[in-house]
Amino acid sequence: MSVDEIQYEIELVSVGSETIPTEAHEVVTLAKKILTEIGQPSVMLSVVFVSATVMQNMNNEHRGIDAATDVLSFPIDQDWLELAEVSPENFGDVVICQEVIRKNAESVGLEFKVELNHVIVHGLLHLLGHVHDDEGSERLMSAIEEDWLGEHIH
Repeated sequence: MSVDEIQYEIELVSVGSETIPTEAHEVVTLAKKILTEIGQPSVMLSVVFVSATVMQNMNNEHRGIDAATDVLSFPIDQDWLELAEVSPENFGDVVICQEVIRKNAESVGLEFKVELNHVIVHGLLHLLGHVHDDEGSERLMSAIEEDWLGEHIH
């Protein structure tokens, strides 16, 4: 498949009264660049913006951690894809919480857009099957993130 044939549908979604930041449109460009670089065929991806309360509830329900986090990734269930007769290139959802991202950025002296890019890349890596369950896998994910974003991420 040539680069001209690759199509990425990346949807920005707001849940409740959460706004979509203007910096999110740059994130779409970054995600498309990364997907193209790794040779990922055409995909559909949703980037979902939620409040800290919604994120805390999701984190508690899916990970058993009763606190808001910056990003959660939800790959599309392959069984569901078969039932719905939907193309397997449906990647999933990257759910992010601006409030946590802003706090994290401030705590390490980064601009919001830099931290937003970081959590999107982190979420994409999870959708691609990467984990950070131990020191080795955490180092690998960090190295990939730094390769795409530079060393200025935390």
